[in-house]
Amino acid sequence: MKSKFFTRLLIAILAAAFIAATFTACGGSDGKDGGEKSANVKAAEERVADISGGDVAIPSGATHITAEITLSEPGNYYVDSVLNGKITVASSGVNLYLSGATITNDKKIIDSTYDMTVTLIGDNSVTNSNTAGSNAIDCTGNLVINGNGALSVNSTKNGIKAKSISVVDATLNIDADKDGLHAEVDEYDDATSEPDPDYVDGGFVYIKNAKVTAISAEDGITADTFVYITGNSDVDITAGGGAPATITETTAASASGKGIKAGAIDWGANGTDIVWDGYLVYIDGGTLDINSNDDALHSDSETVISGGNITLSTGNKALNTDGQLTISGGKITINKCYEDIDAGKSDIAEGTIVK
Repeated sequence: MKSKFFTRLLIAILAAAFIAATFTACGGSDGKDGGEKSANVKAAEERVADISGGDVAIPSGATHITAEITLSEPGNYYVDSVLNGKITVASSGVNLYLSGATITNDKKIIDSTYDMTVTLIGDNSVTNSNTAGSNAIDCTGNLVINGNGALSVNSTKNGIKAKSISVVDATLNIDADKDGLHAEVDEYDDATSEPDPDYVDGGFVYIKNAKVTAISAEDGITADTFVYITGNSDVDITAGGGAPATITETTAASASGKGIKAGAIDWGANGTDIVWDGYLVYIDGGTLDINSNDDALHSDSETVISGGNITLSTGNKALNTDGQLTISGGKITINKCYEDIDAGKSDIAEGTIVK
């Protein structure tokens, strides 16, 4: 059985601003096709897969950044050496290339109020040092990270926070004092009446053919709406210090630091949680190794696993899904947990579960 949210998720990949920000000719889709990919969705996925375009190079005419700067005009910009200071993005249409860059700052390293793309060439790093805690990369718009290079992120708060985070082909190594990847729709927080969430609003993490390693004091990957991992991705997460040596009912109840989580949008001044049936963790390929203090895979509504090789070690629940759990492929190995599977409803048709 295919997830009832499958089509909605794929529509989001088409319609979300990160595709529009990266490609200029991408049409819409009604998406009401009973769970099958429409031609437009297939085209969108192909375009996302080709973002890096093979060998990546800094475009001719790109602007060289050598010091702290505010980018107020659209265009291509690059950093290729050591920079001490913040890059502030104050315009749409900014493409930032990191090519052998080492960027440090007390607080935020990259601070954007617009959609933007970061393309990685070679090995790069960003590091902040504010003891009060700051996100190393903070984007209130949709963020695309691509390229054939790598980025190490060392952060005193969330490693990367954005309205949505799409990582395609690139390599990320994150060490964060809060969440590794954190996708949040800030508009929900500021709403005066309870919003009606939608995937196209953002709040998602999308990983395709990428390598993501995250060591986080809290959640490895957390998203307001959904987490989608596909292709030949390699995701390695250690969250909340990893699974404890001894697991008891007491340690499970007090555990913190989930591996991958979709859910618990809060809104308004009081941070009231939104009860919604759209939260989704969806995995259809790749290799995942999650070692978490709290739940390894957690969704406040639905989890779908149709492929991939998944290894879970946790101080609480390996698979925790408030609503529907669907497993139709892949291999899941549970090395350590307090409880294997906790789901409102489950449909396990194919795949392998090893404990």
